[in-house]
Amino acid sequence: MTKCYVVFDGRVSGVYDKWEDCHRQVNKFSGNNYKGYATREEAVARWRDHRRKKNQMLVNRMVVLPLILLTVIVLYLMTCDGI
Repeated sequence: MTKCYVVFDGRVSGVYDKWEDCHRQVNKFSGNNYKGYATREEAVARWRDHRRKKNQMLVNRMVVLPLILLTVIVLYLMTCDGI
């Protein structure tokens, strides 16, 4: 069984088979985030989960922020009806 590493936040994020490769991505990288897993399959599964959640957050921001902005504009226009 070979240990595998996932770099969630580092120079280049992804799955690494060797500690040396993982270490190069996180060493002296402020805010690094990485973890070792017992198998490559588990590491890949965690990496996919991480990417799916990150992508969903981006989609949510792309939908929610414009709706908030539109709501603020509408509310502003409703309060300025006499101007």
